[in-house]
Amino acid sequence: MANVNTVTVSGNLTRDPETRWTAEDGSSSIVSIGIAVNRSRKNGEGEYVDEVSFFDIDVFGAFANLVARKLRKGDAAVVNGRLEQQRYEKDGEAKSQVKIVATQIDSPGLFRSKDEDNGKGETAAVAAETMPTATPSDDDIPF
Repeated sequence: MANVNTVTVSGNLTRDPETRWTAEDGSSSIVSIGIAVNRSRKNGEGEYVDEVSFFDIDVFGAFANLVARKLRKGDAAVVNGRLEQQRYEKDGEAKSQVKIVATQIDSPGLFRSKDEDNGKGETAAVAAETMPTATPSDDDIPF
């Protein structure tokens, strides 16, 4: 049986995109965003209560640059991707974190006009042409 690792979440960005560079020459970027996903459920008394889950998301390659320019805190988004566990050591203690590596993001914010985006960018027509082909391959991911 084949292994499957796909995830789709829908919610609102919890912070503005943060860009970091993987190469010294600045040729490869990783953009990190956070998303809050709301859900309602019935508690033991039969009342509906809201629950919020927060997820960290990394975006790679050319699509990362578009996300960094166009999206901002509060924007609605649907994120498709895969889960990835990152292991590291902090203060001599082994730690791990599960993130979503985005392969596709759909958001009205991606189609902001040049005047509305985060300072630099492109028109919605260019964004629409870029988005379908901006899915990163495994070669774009540095780990």
